[in-house]
Amino acid sequence: MLYCLNPDCQRRENSEPSETCQACQTPLLIQNRYQVTQPLCRRQYAATELFSVIDLKNPTLPLVLKTLMSKEAKVQALFQREQVLLMEVNHADIPKGHDVFSVTLVSGRVIHCLVMERIPGENLEQWMKQHSAISQSQAIDWMKQLLHTLDYIHQQNVFHRDIKPSNIMRKPDGKLTLIDFGSTRQVTDTILSDRTRTAVVSFGYTAPEQILGKAVPQSDFYALGKTFMHLLMGTNSSDQSFVPNQPISPAFHKLLRDMTAESVRDRPNSAKLILKRLRKIEREAIRKRWQQIGLGFGMGIVCGGFVMVPLMRQMNWEAERDRLFPKSTCDQIVNDRISCGEESLLRESELETFLGSRAAQTAEIKREGIQHFKNQQWQQAQQAFQTVWDQTQDPEAFIYLNNIQAITQPHSRKATISVVIPVGGGIAAMTRGMNILRGIAQAQDQAIKAGIGLRVILVDDQNDARIAQQIAKEIVRRKEILAVIGHHVSDATRAALEIYDSAGMVVISPTSTSEELATYTLKKNNIFFRTVPSDRATATFMASFLLNQTDVRTVAVFYNPDKSYSRSLAGAFKETFQALQGKVVSDEKGQFYLSCTGSTCQRPPFRLTEAMNYAKSQGAGAFVIVPDAAESQSNALIDAVDLVKSAGSNWVITGDTMAGEAQLLVPQAVDRTIIASTWEPSQNQDSSLVKFWQRSQHPISWHTYTTYNAAQVIIRAVQQGEALDRASLRQQIAAPTFSAPGATGEVRFRDGTGELQTPRITLTQVLKCDRILFQALEQSTCP
Repeated sequence: MLYCLNPDCQRRENSEPSETCQACQTPLLIQNRYQVTQPLCRRQYAATELFSVIDLKNPTLPLVLKTLMSKEAKVQALFQREQVLLMEVNHADIPKGHDVFSVTLVSGRVIHCLVMERIPGENLEQWMKQHSAISQSQAIDWMKQLLHTLDYIHQQNVFHRDIKPSNIMRKPDGKLTLIDFGSTRQVTDTILSDRTRTAVVSFGYTAPEQILGKAVPQSDFYALGKTFMHLLMGTNSSDQSFVPNQPISPAFHKLLRDMTAESVRDRPNSAKLILKRLRKIEREAIRKRWQQIGLGFGMGIVCGGFVMVPLMRQMNWEAERDRLFPKSTCDQIVNDRISCGEESLLRESELETFLGSRAAQTAEIKREGIQHFKNQQWQQAQQAFQTVWDQTQDPEAFIYLNNIQAITQPHSRKATISVVIPVGGGIAAMTRGMNILRGIAQAQDQAIKAGIGLRVILVDDQNDARIAQQIAKEIVRRKEILAVIGHHVSDATRAALEIYDSAGMVVISPTSTSEELATYTLKKNNIFFRTVPSDRATATFMASFLLNQTDVRTVAVFYNPDKSYSRSLAGAFKETFQALQGKVVSDEKGQFYLSCTGSTCQRPPFRLTEAMNYAKSQGAGAFVIVPDAAESQSNALIDAVDLVKSAGSNWVITGDTMAGEAQLLVPQAVDRTIIASTWEPSQNQDSSLVKFWQRSQHPISWHTYTTYNAAQVIIRAVQQGEALDRASLRQQIAAPTFSAPGATGEVRFRDGTGELQTPRITLTQVLKCDRILFQALEQSTCP
């Protein structure tokens, strides 16, 4: 879609390829090189507009176009200042100008334009909505970054005049960039003018003298101080009281008060002076922490102490603390959803449903084992966990039992990994979680027997992207953890990958299949690998079946557009099916969008009858149904089950999400429903996994196989690597010759990527053969 530049146009979207706007005839190709694709923000009474723009001379370069709509001379002067600054600027933390020009419309109206670098990430106002208040150390780190930028622009005789959280971008690498140097975003309702002055006002952040049109460099310090009060409180800084959410030092509190003093003369007069005070605050914090550590640091390094204390004044305390006193991987903190044995992540009520009466009988014994583990009473803990394992084959108890051996027994090599999964949220989530833990438990047991002390840290991210990010930050800070297996759903995986990437930590996903994660499997730093086929492979099998095994040539695709997995598999299927000369029913009005779940849901509910009638009227002979896997019994999953039941004679093909809902599909789904999932050799009774878990009385799924394979990848890398650190592990797995012994054959990754070299998919047909509800297509008759 191309977007019209004319702000007076009544219909600015142009869906059809055209040289001019279909509504107002404004040229859609600007300066013979730029095409406007979409607006990035729309605000009432704004003096400027911001668009995503493509430069046809360099189409891969991320750019934005900022246009001025106001005709006021003073506003135009502000915009011109921004044009000049960004075109001449040479600073890493200021967006660079790309082009400046003006466009005269057919009406004679002149639109002033600035094309500039697009900064990736989110602004701090957006960031704060998903995070709690920041700490003093984080505030100082961020403030130092912004002060270096302010020092640079003040030396250019330029004031920013509109510093606030929404004008500070946090990039994917965690660095901050100051944006909006024109101070014109809300200029119509925030500029106060008299004969000689113009004041840009953002209430709650703007200095008193700036409101009167007398901005000075210290006005930027006032706004910066108010911004960090906001970030430290986690609430709007317009409130006059300043009560940080976390303790801060008196010196830092005083600095913020000085920066936000009512009188200009009471504020620091330069960015360099503020930076100097921040360095002093950091040194004082380090000194106090060392006093708290006291002589317990050890009499054995008295000689080294004379050198270390003065050196520490130049070091960042947070980094040095982690180096000298790393947080224990088993921290003994309960209810933090992170455990290697000090707490159970499995809810007893759900575990009892899954394991039956055996769980109730052994629950007390497991609690005793956990208490002994917390107290480092290893022998008693081992006996308790062994009893639980013998009676229930609870994989969590078995992992904790193995952790005790990894901690207490000598091994040729020792390594610690984290496994991140959701283990709560209903019996379906519990079943998936237990199957993932089974794969981990068996691989860990084999590693221990082979002389590798593999310790496993279990983490529950609740399938929540925000929690996944927080968990990732905690994991990368724990230096003992070499790699991560998880997370379960693609949205959570994608949210956490940015954190792992910045730390260079290997992540192996056994369950997240979204094509949107391919940006990480293809990156050269080799941190993300998958032991599960991507959605592209699954989509290919699904499309090939419909075209080659049925007479269907037209399909309708039902999915969740706001969920990564659902959006990815649906998109990959559409592309593949159309490439094979199939037809996908158009859905311009969103009739095929399954219902969303949660308080943020904005879409209307799915209308089953209307959607099915429309699909059939367009000739659809099959329904491709892809609900998301994040929530059991979500609205989308309920819609999907209703679709399967109402499909009549139409074929239905779906992803693995529906495999866990067999009891809901039968009998209506019998004979005409196909489920595509990762290949699982469950019929092979000679499989080591099947034999190992045969006493559990619960069939294992593909989650167990792919997770077992993921653990084997790390174990093999630990065995072969000369050094045990994150970088060495990453290089080992990324080597072109690397392979690991998996449950379904050798695990290999395609050269230069983290994708499986030979993905395998199972297409399962829903049948009703007494108690057998599913059979692979090659065995699609009742025995």
